[in-house]
Amino acid sequence: MSDSLLIALSALSTQQRAMEVTTHNIANAATPGYTRQRTELTAMPADQGARPGPAGRGVLLQTIRRVADQVVNDRVRQAQAESGRLEVLKQQLSAVEQALGEPGEGGLNATLGRLFTQFDELSSDPGSGGVRSAAVSQLQGVTATVSEVGRRLEALNADVRSAFATTVDQVNELTAQLAGLNGQIRTQMVTGGQPNDLIDQRDTLLGKLSRLLQVDARINAVDGTVQVSAGGFPLVGTDSALAVHVSGADDPDTPMQLLSPNNFAVAVNGGELAGIDDLQRNLIPGLIATVDALATTVAKQVNARHATSTSATGRVGEWTSAVTFAPISTSLNLDDPALAKTTASVTGIPAPFAPAFTDASGNSVSQSMELNLLDNATGIARKHLIRYDPGAGPTPASRSVEDLVAAINTGRGGGFTAEPSGAIFGVTARLVSVSDGFQLQLKADPGLSIDFSPALDLKPTATAWTGPALTVAGADTTLPPLYPDNRLAIRVNGNAVEAVVRDPQTGAETVLGSAAIPPSGVSVLTPIPGITVSIPAGIYRDGDRFAVALDAAGAVVSSGSILANTHVEPSTWPAGDAGMTIKGRYTGGHPFDPAQPWSMQVVTPGFIGARPTTPSPGNPPVVQFTFLSGPPGAPIRQTVQKTLDASLPAGSPVEIADGVFAVFSAGVLSKAGSSAEFIVDGRGDSAGLLPALGINSLFTGSTAKDFAVEGNIAADPRRLANGRTRSAGDGSTLVELAGLRDARIGAGGLTLGEGWQTTATAIGIRRQTAERQGDIQASLQKSVESQRDSFSGVNIDDEVGTLIQQQQAYSAAARVVTFARENIQTLLDLVR
Repeated sequence: MSDSLLIALSALSTQQRAMEVTTHNIANAATPGYTRQRTELTAMPADQGARPGPAGRGVLLQTIRRVADQVVNDRVRQAQAESGRLEVLKQQLSAVEQALGEPGEGGLNATLGRLFTQFDELSSDPGSGGVRSAAVSQLQGVTATVSEVGRRLEALNADVRSAFATTVDQVNELTAQLAGLNGQIRTQMVTGGQPNDLIDQRDTLLGKLSRLLQVDARINAVDGTVQVSAGGFPLVGTDSALAVHVSGADDPDTPMQLLSPNNFAVAVNGGELAGIDDLQRNLIPGLIATVDALATTVAKQVNARHATSTSATGRVGEWTSAVTFAPISTSLNLDDPALAKTTASVTGIPAPFAPAFTDASGNSVSQSMELNLLDNATGIARKHLIRYDPGAGPTPASRSVEDLVAAINTGRGGGFTAEPSGAIFGVTARLVSVSDGFQLQLKADPGLSIDFSPALDLKPTATAWTGPALTVAGADTTLPPLYPDNRLAIRVNGNAVEAVVRDPQTGAETVLGSAAIPPSGVSVLTPIPGITVSIPAGIYRDGDRFAVALDAAGAVVSSGSILANTHVEPSTWPAGDAGMTIKGRYTGGHPFDPAQPWSMQVVTPGFIGARPTTPSPGNPPVVQFTFLSGPPGAPIRQTVQKTLDASLPAGSPVEIADGVFAVFSAGVLSKAGSSAEFIVDGRGDSAGLLPALGINSLFTGSTAKDFAVEGNIAADPRRLANGRTRSAGDGSTLVELAGLRDARIGAGGLTLGEGWQTTATAIGIRRQTAERQGDIQASLQKSVESQRDSFSGVNIDDEVGTLIQQQQAYSAAARVVTFARENIQTLLDLVR
C-alpha cells in the first residue's frame, strides 16, 4: 500500500509540474518569440526485486523541452535577412525617385528640354536685350533645378551613410546582448537547468540581428550557447562579443566598409545593412556621378562653343579665369593630372575640363587658340593666334599657365608662341593673387576689348609694316638672363623708333632705347650692347611694329637676310595706299599655318573701281589671294586673282574662299608686290583651353550641385555670346547650342535626354522590382514563419486539451492517494 501511495504522489507532483508548463504555454500564446514547451515524462525505474515480477515505481518528469526545429529557425532568419534588405531598397529607391523628380516638370528631362528651347528662342532674336535678359533668367532656373537634384542626392547619400553607421551600432548592441545571454544560458545548462525562456530571448535577438545583417548561427548542444559569425568573421563567442566598425565615414567620396576588430573587410551579404551598403556603395554614388556627368557634359559642350563666340553687345576688356592655380602649380603643364581639382581642393582644373594637348595614343600634338583685340570705336579687330608646338625633342615643350602668360606678353613661352610673331601688344596677361593662389587675368588697353571668336573683322593693311626696310643685327648676352626666351619689339612712336621688351609674367614694358627718324640717311639705334637697329629716312606710320626673335644666346635670329644674326623687316604696304578689311565667316576646317599664311598681294597697281579702258595708271588693280583649301587634313595652297574694276568697286565684297571675303576702301594700290598677311583658322580653341581655364564660359561648376550660370553673365546678360561673328543678328552659336538637344554626346551614343531618361527609367524599374521581390519575400517569410509557428507555436485548443488530460491524470492520482489512505486506515483499524 505504501508503494501505491508513493506512485500516486509521484503522479501528483509530475502532473502538477506538467500543468504549470501547459499553463505557461497558454499564458505566452501571444508572446512574440515564445517557443512552446513540452514536458517529457518517463516511468521511474521498476523494482526488479519484486515477485512475481518488476514492480512499477511511478512517473518521472524527465525534461521540459522547447519544441523548436533549428533548420526551420535558420530558414526564418534567412528570410528575415532578405526581407530587411528588400525593405530598405524599396524605401530608399522611392526616396531616390522623389529626389530625381521624374517624371515631371521638376525633373532633369524636362529641365534639359527647357534649356535647349531657351537657346532656340533666343537664336531667333539675339539682338533683343529683353529676350536676352529673359533667357539668362530662364537659364538660371535651369541650373537651379540641376543643382537642386544634385543636392537632394548628396543629402540622400549622407542619410544612407548615416544609416549604415547607425545600423552597425545596432548590430554591436545586439551581439553584446547575445553574448550576455550566452553566459546566463551556459551557467544554467552546466548546472542542469533548462533556460528555455532565455533561449527564446536569444532567438528573438538572433532574429533582430538577422534582420539587420545576415549571420551564421551555430548552437552548442552541450552548453546551449550560440556562436554567431558574419562574412566568415566571428561576432559572438561563448560569453563575449567582437564589435565591428566602419571605415570611410569621414570621406563622403569613399564607400563605407564594414570591418572586423582586426580591420579586415567583412562581407555584407544580407539584411538591412546589405541594402544600405548597396545604396551607399553603388546606386546613389552612381546616380550622383550620372547627374554630375550630365551637368559636366552640358557645361563642357556649351562652354566650348560659348567660349569661342561673341556678341555685338558684349564688349569685355578684362577676363579673369574661374580656375585658381595653387602657387606650386603655375609651372605645371596645364594637362598635368597633378593640376586636377579634387573635391577637397578649391584650386586646379576639374578633370573633365582638362585641356587636350595629346592624342589618343598619349603623344603631344600641336594646338591653337584665337585671341582678338577689337577696337571698340572702329569695330576693327587684330587677330592673334596662340599656338602650341610640342617640338621634335624627346620631351615635349612645356605648356604651363606661366608659359601661356609669357607667350601673350612676349610672343613665346615654353611651347606656346603668338602669331603674328611677337608680343600681343594691347593686352597684358598676368597671374593675379587671390586668397588660395593665382588666377589668370587678360586685360586690354583702354578702348580695346577681347574675344576669342573666329570672327573676321580684320584690317591686315593697318598692321602691316609700312615704313622703309629696317635692319636689326647683332647679339647681346645681357638680355636673356633678364628676359629669357624673349623677343625684341621694334615700333614707331611718333617721330621715333624704339626697341621694347615686355616682362614675360607681368607684361610690363621696358623701352630699351629710342632714336629719332632721320630726315635723311640712316640713324643707328643701339638699344642694348651688341644689337643695332638701322633706321633709314622715310615715311613711317605711327604705331607700326614688328618683332625680332632672339636665340638662347641673345643673338638676333636671321630673317629676310642671308647674313648671320640679321633681321630685315621689309616694307610690305605703302603708307598711303587703300586699306583692305577681311570679313566673313570661315567655313573651312584648316588650321592656320605660319609657313603658309593667307595673304593678299598686289599684282598690278591701279585705282580701285576704275574701268579697264582707263589709260594707265588709271587701270584697275589686279590682286592675288593665297589661301588654303582642300579636304580636312590635306590642305592645298591655292591662289585666285581678282581685278578690282567697276564690277568690284570700293566697299564691295571680294570673295576669296570658304566664306572669307575682302573689302577694299577707296583709293589706289600703288605698288606691285605690296602684300598683307592675315590669320584665318578653322580650329578655334582646339585644346579646349578656354573652358579649362573658365574664361568666357556660360556655365560654372564641375558637379551638379555647383552647376550655375557664370556670375558675370548673370549680372550682365549682354555678355551672353550668341554668334561666331560680331553681327547683332548672328544667332549661329545659339542655333548650335539648341542643336545639342539631338546631338549624341551622352554615354553610349545617346542624346542627353535619352541618356537621362534611361537612367530614370532604370531607377523606376529597380524600385518596382524591389517592391515585387519584397512582396514575394514577405509571402515566403510568412510561409516559413507559419511553418515555425505550426511546429513551435502555442495552439490554445491543443494546450487546453492537454491541460484537461493532465488535470484528469492529477485527479486520478489524487483518488489513488485517497484509496491508499483509506486502505492504510482500514489496516490500522484491524490492528487496534
